[in-house]
Amino acid sequence: MFYYNNDILSADGISLKDIATHFGTPTYVYSEKSISDNSSYFKKINNINLTVCYAVKANSNLSILNLMNRYGFGFDVVSIGELLRVKKINADISKCIFSGVGKKDDEIETALKLGIHSLNVENMGEFERINKIAKSLNLIANIMIRINPNISVDTHPFITTALDNSKFGISHSLIREAIKLCKRLKNTNLIGISFHLGSQIKEIGPYIEGLQILLDIRKMFKEDYDIIINKLDIGGGLGVAYSKNDTIFPIDDFIKRVNEVFSKASTDDKTISDIELILEPGRSMVANSAVLLSKVIAKKKAGDKNFLIVDAAMNDLIRPILYNAQHQVKTVNLISNDNTKTYDIVGPICESSDVLGKNIDLQVGINEYIAIYDTGAYCSSMSSNYNSRTLPAEVMIKDGNIHLIREREKHEDLWRNERII
Repeated sequence: MFYYNNDILSADGISLKDIATHFGTPTYVYSEKSISDNSSYFKKINNINLTVCYAVKANSNLSILNLMNRYGFGFDVVSIGELLRVKKINADISKCIFSGVGKKDDEIETALKLGIHSLNVENMGEFERINKIAKSLNLIANIMIRINPNISVDTHPFITTALDNSKFGISHSLIREAIKLCKRLKNTNLIGISFHLGSQIKEIGPYIEGLQILLDIRKMFKEDYDIIINKLDIGGGLGVAYSKNDTIFPIDDFIKRVNEVFSKASTDDKTISDIELILEPGRSMVANSAVLLSKVIAKKKAGDKNFLIVDAAMNDLIRPILYNAQHQVKTVNLISNDNTKTYDIVGPICESSDVLGKNIDLQVGINEYIAIYDTGAYCSSMSSNYNSRTLPAEVMIKDGNIHLIREREKHEDLWRNERII
């Protein structure tokens, strides 16, 4: 956890200033305790048959994946690269679900060879492709149909994934056609149905609406086609509080509502108790587990704007410009006598969009450090080498010790795979 202690920002009691001095900046700092605490919410759930698959896209660092594996979770992957990362930590591939609208043939083949739990089918043509590849391998491919429930959620449009005009999932109107196709294909085995509403969802209602749709489809499968489906995947996207104004539902309330839906459904169908519910949290596991440390390079006054120029940039943290995200920012170790001012925090990249925070009140001096909060999810995993900038170092605080979990890139790494002709 990250907290103030006598004006020194700390991670589980370790000074972030010391980390910044030793490892340089920008650097991501993770708290293993925070990740463990977040995961414990899901491990405590015992009222329903729940399987948790960590969404690798949120943060794919091997050390973080290794923690999730030790906690007993499976994995939700959306590329063969993510699946191979999971393989690298010797996790059980049979606990992995492969989603995504653009799975290539070689990705499907590799996933089947490795013994993936299931593939989420997201368009009609994918059924035939998976069946053909499975047949060539003399295998039966477990599949789940990812439906598009056309449910609107209050989040950024870039991370809304369940509307009629979304690229994700199979339209509700095509479900019967999909079932008939599944019954005809001999090398696929339909084991479940799923949906994914989007990301940073702050209300329970859309999940309950989606779950009821899955239960209705399951009932239709059983009554009209004599197909028993006992795996229901309701995706991830559970929101986190990035600011004091964010109101997020407690996991306990979420599970209580899910139990109520199951309890009501079981009055008419005793097989409801056989259902395995699959949840794919990512952000809610790791977002608040990290800060991004950065050093103040300069200050600048331009018109009515005060700019704080730091050594982190949009290539390190793209969420503010991509999603209009707002992260809390605090001074790490205040030693200057500078007055508190309202700053736009900007980086060195040659883009006016290189803004890490707007209208942030800070008391900070040049060469001092700031910490950008809640950067554990969709931050390092979305970083790039734009402007030929090297990727930051990443460290984790565990049991009072500092562990380097990703070395800072060297400049020669930038062109290591390039060839001059």
